[in-house]
Amino acid sequence: MQLRTGMQIRPTLGQWAWALASVTLLLLISVVAYDNLTSIFEAQKDFVIGSLFSLTGFCLAKALTRTRRQRALETLRDEGAFEYISLIDRNVRAGTERLGEYHDRECRNLEFYRNAGLLRVVLDDLEKATANVVDLRRALGVNVVRDHRITPDVRLNLISIRRNLHEGLGRRDQAYEWLSSRLDHTDIERWDMFAVMTSDIQKASLTLDSLLSTYVAYPPAEYIRTILGYLRAALIRADEFKTISDATPKIYDVMVWDVQQAITDMEQVERRMHTSDVGVREAVEV
Repeated sequence: MQLRTGMQIRPTLGQWAWALASVTLLLLISVVAYDNLTSIFEAQKDFVIGSLFSLTGFCLAKALTRTRRQRALETLRDEGAFEYISLIDRNVRAGTERLGEYHDRECRNLEFYRNAGLLRVVLDDLEKATANVVDLRRALGVNVVRDHRITPDVRLNLISIRRNLHEGLGRRDQAYEWLSSRLDHTDIERWDMFAVMTSDIQKASLTLDSLLSTYVAYPPAEYIRTILGYLRAALIRADEFKTISDATPKIYDVMVWDVQQAITDMEQVERRMHTSDVGVREAVEV
């Protein structure tokens, strides 16, 4: 049985058992009623057949009676709870998408890092809220969506990569403070290159945070390809910036090493996931 909200009410194992018992008894009654030669049924046929009909009715009643869970789900449906859940899900996802777009647009700002931490916290809270809604849908059986999971060993590798990226971003901020007091701020081309490099690292870091969140909306391999694309672009911009700059601090070179190490480690994870299904487990509950 499927309700208009997409919720499915499935008969329980006990209900199927009662239904099977009732059908079996009906068949037995049919045989007995047709072949009326047995002496015991000749003696008290009305009593026996009447008892069998009564037992059949009892079994059918048990099979058709709604369980407590089904009655609760129908009450929630009648009160509009499932529509509210869908509305919450849509609003949370829309808010996450808009904040992500704002992050991607603003992270080109050279001083965006001063307020980026709070925005990351808000995005993380919204992703957790999305995971809560998905779990609630799964518990109620309402429009269950596909969920992707990563196993603990792969998660540990990705956490290590995220740590390298976070450290690289911190060193980028230190390098910016050093450069801002020495480079000409009217040199738009050079600072634009630094801003693009920063933006790519920030986007890679945010995408990795999404991959490590409680709810993963897309196959992990897609996240990894996106992260590698950002990091490789950032590494190219970092080399170009160093080439056209008269001087860069040592901390800048360490930042570049962090990005390169993150690329190397992420490529290892990508190869591992490509050659084996051990690293990634897709969890789909319908």
